[in-house]
Amino acid sequence: MTHNCGAQPILVAHSGAYIKLNEDGSVNLIAHPEEAGTGMWGTSAQIAAEELGIHIEDVHVTYGDTDTTMFDIGSVASGKGYIFGNAIKGAAREVKRQLLERAAKTLGASPGELDIKDRRIYVKTAPERGVSVAKVAHNAIYDLKMEGLDIAGTCSYQATAASIPGQAVFAEVEVDIKTGKVKLLRLVIANDSGIMINPMTVEGQIEGGAAIGIGYCLHENPVIDEETGNLITDSFETYKIPSVLEIPEIEIIPVEEPDPIGPFGNKGVGESTAVAIAPAIANAIYNAIGVRITELPITPDKIIAALEAK
Repeated sequence: MTHNCGAQPILVAHSGAYIKLNEDGSVNLIAHPEEAGTGMWGTSAQIAAEELGIHIEDVHVTYGDTDTTMFDIGSVASGKGYIFGNAIKGAAREVKRQLLERAAKTLGASPGELDIKDRRIYVKTAPERGVSVAKVAHNAIYDLKMEGLDIAGTCSYQATAASIPGQAVFAEVEVDIKTGKVKLLRLVIANDSGIMINPMTVEGQIEGGAAIGIGYCLHENPVIDEETGNLITDSFETYKIPSVLEIPEIEIIPVEEPDPIGPFGNKGVGESTAVAIAPAIANAIYNAIGVRITELPITPDKIIAALEAK
């Protein structure tokens, strides 16, 4: 399968980030995105820390709505890390530029000769010459000789493309031809979301998407009362979703092809993870019984009817 990452040019695909440096060398990342269960706040902190050369625990994520933050379209189209991540990287790059300019005066070097790693600004050709980020941050505010001004950076990022994550899914099933019951034994998922900024988060997204796809394929069946238009299957008693008992062994094969647009080579890993699950399971059922079921969910009664028709 392939899926979009961001919705350019269908939706407004731009986002903004603001980062300010504190006197102890930590930073505040002021952001809009709500945490929808994707681990976006942690990934945001990673992106900022990587670009700034500090540690993830030095990044304090402050979130809110667009009354207090820069504009953001929202957590849609599997593009949060891809679009907002580039805004964060741009804001962090501006903070880093200002940091290097301040440190250059202390170290007697040009900003281009400096870099930052592990909370320390150093001369690239002479790494022993350096100064801590915390010291530069403190001096920027309190040292009168340094012409104290706050160090902060903003970035508004407009996506001009929508990179394509991809996935190949393999399913192994057993089908009882007397009862029509399907037992899902195993899923193998090869997933390309570019470079994984947080591998554990990516794995969680893939497993969550697999669970959604399993429910879509084998269990979930919304039934509408044709006379009233009301939903009949309106509770967990009448609307079946997969439990831990229906989730099989899942093997994930990460495919890390760096994307030239996403921050640090990243692409989306949200909605895409549910796309190929149902087709893979349906194909495995066809392979097992020689009859193709073309309507979801694939339930025992449909399998028995198809086998009898055959």
